[in-house]
Amino acid sequence: MGKASTFQVKLSGVWADYDAVEDKILKRAFLAGHPNASYRLRGNQYAVDFRSMTQVNKTSGRSRDIRPPYRLTPPAEPVVASGPTVCVAVPPGAPGATIQVPHPKDKRRVIEVEVPATAKVGQAMLVPVPELPSFPEPSAPPAPPTGVPRTPAPMAEKRRGY
Repeated sequence: MGKASTFQVKLSGVWADYDAVEDKILKRAFLAGHPNASYRLRGNQYAVDFRSMTQVNKTSGRSRDIRPPYRLTPPAEPVVASGPTVCVAVPPGAPGATIQVPHPKDKRRVIEVEVPATAKVGQAMLVPVPELPSFPEPSAPPAPPTGVPRTPAPMAEKRRGY
């Protein structure tokens, strides 16, 4: 067998490649410098510890050894804060500029991203995904003060994007 280019898991004493989806999840967390990753796949919840190189199926409790691709090493310090991220390719004209990336949970919203001037067009860039603001459901409008006639509020201007 040649040198592995994907994360591998030890199954019945034999190293096996992860599928492309799981490999992408593991590489993203590993190359971001995070000590662990947690994800849901195939109806199971998994927790991976990159320090001990183990994967635990939280549903069954089974623990397995894992290993990274040949010569893949994590950064000394995390490159982004822990939490959800999205990977985007640096578009033409973006190095040194601010771009807008659609929010993965609400495509009507965008994430403002400052692209480093040293970024190369086409290079993968990891973007932290901010939490969506939670707005309480509107309740009944407040009652007007006594003796003051209630006038309708002007219509709000519709705005596109955030």
